Amino acid sequence: MRSVFFMMMLLVLFSACSKLEVTKDDWPQYKKDNFRSGVSMVDLDLRTLDQAWTYKAPHEPVPAWYGPAKEDSYARSGPLPSMRDYDLSYYPVIVGEFMYYGSSSDDAVHCVNTNTGKEIWQYTTSGPVRIAPTFYKGYLYFGSDDGYVYCIDAQNAKLKWKYSPSDTKAQKVLNNGRFISYWPVRTGVLVEDDMAYFGASLLPWKQSYICAINASNGSDTDKGCYVEEVENMTMEGSMASTGKLLVQPQGRIAPAFITKATGKKKGQLPGTGGCFVLVTPDKHIVHPKSSRAASIQEYVDKDQPDYLSFKGGKEMVIKGDTSYIISDHSISAFHRKTKKTIWVRRNYEAHRIIQSGNALYVGSVDTIFALNLNNGLPVWKQKVNGVVHAIAVANKALFVSTNEGFITCFK
Repeated sequence: MRSVFFMMMLLVLFSACSKLEVTKDDWPQYKKDNFRSGVSMVDLDLRTLDQAWTYKAPHEPVPAWYGPAKEDSYARSGPLPSMRDYDLSYYPVIVGEFMYYGSSSDDAVHCVNTNTGKEIWQYTTSGPVRIAPTFYKGYLYFGSDDGYVYCIDAQNAKLKWKYSPSDTKAQKVLNNGRFISYWPVRTGVLVEDDMAYFGASLLPWKQSYICAINASNGSDTDKGCYVEEVENMTMEGSMASTGKLLVQPQGRIAPAFITKATGKKKGQLPGTGGCFVLVTPDKHIVHPKSSRAASIQEYVDKDQPDYLSFKGGKEMVIKGDTSYIISDHSISAFHRKTKKTIWVRRNYEAHRIIQSGNALYVGSVDTIFALNLNNGLPVWKQKVNGVVHAIAVANKALFVSTNEGFITCFK
């Protein structure tokens, strides 16, 4: 009996000390990867997929910039569609049996058990956490409107380090009813090759910061690290990476290119803004071209536009040679090489799209759909509470998050 007890204690101690590791079936950051692909290999069994639990956040999301602009005073036009839609719901990140999300309402990162839907812990900052945390080597990395980037243990929320490139004691600014730093971190934290990349930015008439720091210790002086001060930028929305370039959304301004190795700005895409960016498997860049007439365009590089253009497009995912695009009134499939339409379906009010296994998952108002990749017809649907703004698939489960603060798990 003593031997059995001793072995059980060793097992408990080993479990407590071991770090979580990412597998190919996890969803460790916003839209799965640094390309922001929204694509997973997990194939769900839609014949048995059913609601397992629904988690209700303590408070509904509080977006930084909600809804369309009433007018563009400079261009004397309007109203304009919402282009800063990066925090309309809580974006789930899933690793193993843990789901994490950042909250814009209670300034915290929350951890939820994916088997029960019960909250395990929360870690509170001094400002809204608007972008999903990034899981990397057992730790969560995330930014806050308080001007700091945080690194905490993903299992017990113990702080490893926090870092700010700005003067955190400086006078605060009132934004969306809250006093926040002049340099909130609203780019998320992109971790690649043991380096953490992010921007701290808000007002174009103040300097912004582009940062690369050591992901292990939070140092900004180690080899490869930098803190670059830049002018006339408004960095908001999740940063993407081509491997050599960082692609950073800027709200109503077109996404900027940043040389990853140096932090130097290297121009920007044509057109205007939007917070959706996607790096394709062949390193093309996709983003909305205009804030006045919505369209999605795919660029070989910033000097060769109009590789493919999708009028009215809002978001896209790519599987093989096929692009799947949602607009306000349709979902379409296009062949990327022939540039021909494969199918169009006009019976969905789509807000978000991801692809996993053999299906597309499309978020609508109070409904989540699974669609056949070959023809766009629905093969599964379920009711949820609110407008779907975030979808993830991980470990044989589907996670759906809405503007009302509900996250529902289907297994």
